[in-house]
Amino acid sequence: MTAVAGSTTSVPYIYKHRYSDRQATEIALRDHLTLDQIPKEGGLDGIDFNYSITTGNPQGIADDFTTAQDVAETLKGVQPAAVPYTKYGDLVLDGPSMMRAKGGKASFYDLVTRSQDGILDELGAEIAFNLQRDRSGMRGRRSSAAGNVITLTNRRDVEKFKRGMTVIASTNITGASPRSGSTKVDGLNRTNGTITLNDASQISGFSDNDYLFRKGGNATGIEGFGVSTPLAVPTAGDSFRGIDRSVDAEALAGSRIDNTNQYPEELAGDLAVEVSIIGKGASKCVVFPTVFQAMVKRLGAKVEFMPGRTADVGFQYITIITAGGTLQVMSDPDAVYDLLRIFNPATHALKHLDENFVHFIRDDGRPNLRTSTTDGLETRARFIGNYVQYDTASHGVGRPAT
Repeated sequence: MTAVAGSTTSVPYIYKHRYSDRQATEIALRDHLTLDQIPKEGGLDGIDFNYSITTGNPQGIADDFTTAQDVAETLKGVQPAAVPYTKYGDLVLDGPSMMRAKGGKASFYDLVTRSQDGILDELGAEIAFNLQRDRSGMRGRRSSAAGNVITLTNRRDVEKFKRGMTVIASTNITGASPRSGSTKVDGLNRTNGTITLNDASQISGFSDNDYLFRKGGNATGIEGFGVSTPLAVPTAGDSFRGIDRSVDAEALAGSRIDNTNQYPEELAGDLAVEVSIIGKGASKCVVFPTVFQAMVKRLGAKVEFMPGRTADVGFQYITIITAGGTLQVMSDPDAVYDLLRIFNPATHALKHLDENFVHFIRDDGRPNLRTSTTDGLETRARFIGNYVQYDTASHGVGRPAT
């Protein structure tokens, strides 16, 4: 729900005393490897953020000076413009629940902190989900239905849904022109690859092969890996942030290999070689956990741990040697299950507005509000930003056997 502007009043700062924006950032990052590890940069204010990508050196080279002058050519490059996108988290705690919890300080503390942690967790999870994908926000596809029990075309997609999430459907994978109506997710069955909806009939015309999206999250995500380095090579007429990347696809949209006959470790090595051939280098590879485990078994590799942003969270990785350099392969549940991505971590960033990439909204100095039409308190969190690759040639995407 949304509070009515001008009709809310300030209430005791129970949240502000508990969390700084830095703490909010820590909670939003936890358990999301790629989101945790990617550099965060402020400064994404104004209408857009322009950055440069160099794709070629000056070409005035010859065996004699006259010819060198004649063939002289300038530095080649492009200047994309990234625009900021917004994600919100909204939490309402009802008054009676808080009153009952006040009977014990521990109960009140539990109610507030767990609720606050939860909305920050979910906002972070949404950004991590978007970061690995294109802007569509597609979470799964309906294969069949038995009443409110929906079988998905891929059982791994169950992980993208949460109990209580409000979902919509569309015949378009892009999320455009969604069907009218929505319903909530009541249950998940990971073994069978099904989700149980509260009332599937609330989605008008809901049918097999429809795509499912979080309500308010279809075609509105950040421009993540899926669009910055797409599996499909850009063709003539492509326009990404005002740039036609087809003129030099590997330099402007990364390298790609689509070969489901190759094991992930083989394909990752070949992809690293492709990146190295054009004079770049990648040192990180991100895969889905089941793919990571299969790689560990085949390679007999030693699993190591890198520290996370917080002391109690670590991330798994193995090291593989390729002709294109050493790759640190990392397990990330946010990764697309049938894709792997390689990159140089120094060549990309999550650009954002405000000092921290997620923050509580208190533009008017009020960290929480009394709701205008119900007996409760409302607090709001926000992300404004976008994903940027400063050297796209150092990135690659592959679809191996899984």
